[in-house]
Amino acid sequence: IVCAILFWQGRAQFNVLQQATEAYISCENDAQQVQDRSDHLTEQVRLVTMTAKPEYIDNYFSMANSNEEFDEAFADLKSRFEGTDAYESLRTAMDESNELMNTEFYAMRLICEANDIDPWPEIASCQISDDDSRTSHDSMIYKAQNLVSDSKYQEAKDSINSHTTDCIAKVTDATIGSQDRAASIFDGIYGTIEACIAIYIALTLIICALVRRAVVKPLLSFGDSI
Repeated sequence: IVCAILFWQGRAQFNVLQQATEAYISCENDAQQVQDRSDHLTEQVRLVTMTAKPEYIDNYFSMANSNEEFDEAFADLKSRFEGTDAYESLRTAMDESNELMNTEFYAMRLICEANDIDPWPEIASCQISDDDSRTSHDSMIYKAQNLVSDSKYQEAKDSINSHTTDCIAKVTDATIGSQDRAASIFDGIYGTIEACIAIYIALTLIICALVRRAVVKPLLSFGDSI
């Protein structure tokens, strides 16, 4: 009965460890998706400002509008880590990424205006400021390029990367903690099982000796007497 209880406890701890590992893998994948999405959008918007080719705008919005898989990943992360520092870090990174898109939209709006390109519906709502509308087309292009490559933009990118890295680090720490606790419990369980086996062996030997002394020997003696 003791061994059965110990095996049950060991299996329960193994399930806890497995869930913690799965949560870590899930969180790492979700954080990587946020960072990859942000990096891809940055790459495409910079290509737009450098080349003014419409296909790069298509690529940008193809990624920006493919939210189904991204939303599922974020919902999974929320279900596992809501209320933790890891979740807050990744949510902050996502919010900053969405906020940075406003700058990217405006940069693409300037490029469309400077090159007489019909703006995509997503960026048509971006109104060019009066100061920018009075500048030359070359100035619009220069400003668009500067918006997605200056120090302010790069600081926002670094902040996004920092929060995603922080999210992974916090989940890593939590996973290591779970592993350490599980390892400690496993050590205790295995030690108890070893003690139980040793006691069982000792009891078996004692029972064998008692049976031989109290049963077998009297029967042998009785047989010799007959």
